[in-house]
Amino acid sequence: MMLLDEVFAGLTVGEIAQIAALIQQMRADGMTFLIVSHDLKALEPLVDTAIAIATGSKISEGNFSDVMADPAVRSSYLGAA
Repeated sequence: MMLLDEVFAGLTVGEIAQIAALIQQMRADGMTFLIVSHDLKALEPLVDTAIAIATGSKISEGNFSDVMADPAVRSSYLGAA
């Protein structure tokens, strides 16, 4: 398992694409990743399971689109359900 913390921070769109391609290749080779990121656009195609955390507690877990649609996540991160 590899932990990547804010791996996309400060990178250009091209650099993000290169890193994402490397992650996808390593996943295809059997590597597991735990990725912490605020860049949801870059993260979405890379994950099988997403977990949202607010104030130190897990508030949602599932596939990316379900987690992003979860009212608890929307309320915590966007201030509205």
